[in-house]
Amino acid sequence: MFNFSTEEEFESFTKFTAIQIIEKTNFSVIFLANKENSNKSYAIKRIATDSKNRELNVLVNLKHINVIKLKNYFYSQEKKNLYFVFKYYPETLKTLIQQYHIQQKRIPLIFVKIYMFQLCRAISYIHRLQIIHRDIKPSNCLIDHQNGILKLSDFGSAKFYVQDEESVCYICSRYYRAPELIFGSKSYTQKIDIWSLGCVFAELILGKPIFQGENGVDQLKKIILILGNPNEEEVKEMNPFSQHRIPDFKKKDWNEFFENQVSQNAIDLLSKMLKWSPSQRIDPLIACTHPFFDELKNTDSKLPNGNSLPKLFDLNKEEIETLKMIKQNETNQND
Repeated sequence: MFNFSTEEEFESFTKFTAIQIIEKTNFSVIFLANKENSNKSYAIKRIATDSKNRELNVLVNLKHINVIKLKNYFYSQEKKNLYFVFKYYPETLKTLIQQYHIQQKRIPLIFVKIYMFQLCRAISYIHRLQIIHRDIKPSNCLIDHQNGILKLSDFGSAKFYVQDEESVCYICSRYYRAPELIFGSKSYTQKIDIWSLGCVFAELILGKPIFQGENGVDQLKKIILILGNPNEEEVKEMNPFSQHRIPDFKKKDWNEFFENQVSQNAIDLLSKMLKWSPSQRIDPLIACTHPFFDELKNTDSKLPNGNSLPKLFDLNKEEIETLKMIKQNETNQND
């Protein structure tokens, strides 16, 4: 049974028919549903009503071309469960990576650029709203692969950032978890999302996660083997109270790591995301201006299937103003 504020809401919900379970976790169930007299498919997410769950408060604030849009929501009769209604996207970056991995092929670079550009825009947008996603990973990036469109989804772990407010450190899927979280920091910032962004970027290039630790300690070891060990200042910035003993490893050369198969622009952008120091990680909107994405500005560029590229550079007023402000701050710091 469901509780609706209007008759229109009730009629709207009863026209949905659940087809199958898409995903089931400890915290939610997502159903594929069809709507009566319509060819449209929807994803309906059910979560338990919990005062600690901030997802609804986050979702109602989101309105961006590269972020999933909440179409409606309903409570169960006793308000024990909350249901979110979204447009259904059958593919994610995870399924895309898996498809190419099975074929033993690399994802075409044009797709890496298109999806990374949109993911950077999405993260920049939520960060402007003072939201930390806290679970950026390929399976949370919905795609319409035929048209090269990406939508950032699953805000179940997201929270509004409040300076000096403590947050749980056991958050974010392990392969994409920023080192400050592994170090036990409870005062982290939105920069944890930039680390995850870099991990997704590397995975699109490699076809597999770049850091595949078996547990938190092993995850840290995998990072050190590539980035080398952090210095004292970097450790202090990540967590001044950390008691971790850091093994001494030199930083690996990115060209060597990628076996000279990756462009310098890609390596430069990736290296600006995967930094020990949270404050040194690139701003996602600045990342959109990186030369790695220059090909996308070519009006003759097409997707491999011949379709036109999605609209990518139609920055809204807030994005343009934010970009100006960031660049001005960088200029002032360099003076």
